[in-house]
Amino acid sequence: DEIAAARAALDPPDEVARFRGLLDVLDRVLPEDRIVAGDSTQPVYAANHLLGIARPRSWLMPIGYGCLGCALPMAIGAKLAAPDRPVIALAGDGGFQFTIQELATARDLGAGVVAVVYDNRGYGEIRDAMDHAGIGHVGTDSTTHDLVTIASGYGVAAHRGRSLDELEAQLMAALASGAPTVVEYAAA
Repeated sequence: DEIAAARAALDPPDEVARFRGLLDVLDRVLPEDRIVAGDSTQPVYAANHLLGIARPRSWLMPIGYGCLGCALPMAIGAKLAAPDRPVIALAGDGGFQFTIQELATARDLGAGVVAVVYDNRGYGEIRDAMDHAGIGHVGTDSTTHDLVTIASGYGVAAHRGRSLDELEAQLMAALASGAPTVVEYAAA
């Protein structure tokens, strides 16, 4: 049936659809005037297809450049430019560590950005590409970091969510606080 085939063609592929729950939480919690700064990470690639953006200058992502670590600095800049708008940085745990020291900048400037960090214990996009190419993993796994402890070392509140319900509650509290916050969400 042509109609069924057309509808099926609109369904996102599994590598995108698996982030629907995370992105639905962001859509539900973040108000329409939100700014989202995205890193080069799987949830951001999925967000290109699934996250609603209602206003111009609200979706910041360096498409095509593979910039690991850019989400947090971009979010800080966006918050300084638009202090009355809610701003989040969406990053993976591997890329977030490239610029995690900028939490100190956010705190010093009082930039109330919320970093939502998707924890897949390393570099999931690169790991998946290696799997697809049939080669072994090299430098893609990172299991020794504790982002909550590191963030607290910078004087920044941090939380670890293990379910979408926890993520939603933590994100709502972080946005309400007006302070720089890290909300880590573990991959299922």
